[in-house]
Amino acid sequence: MNNATKFWGILLFVVGIVFLLANYAVIPETVSKFWPVVLLGIGLKLFFTKEGQVSRA
Repeated sequence: MNNATKFWGILLFVVGIVFLLANYAVIPETVSKFWPVVLLGIGLKLFFTKEGQVSRA
């Protein structure tokens, strides 16, 4: 299993947990409204990281 597969598996798991916690009102509504910002940030990081470059974040 390569790093990209692990990354996407972990990302989908975390997003699923966030949805589940938001549905059960464990996460405050103000926080759960901003989860797309996290996905945008991850997408931008992936977009601007050069292929083959090791990310330190």
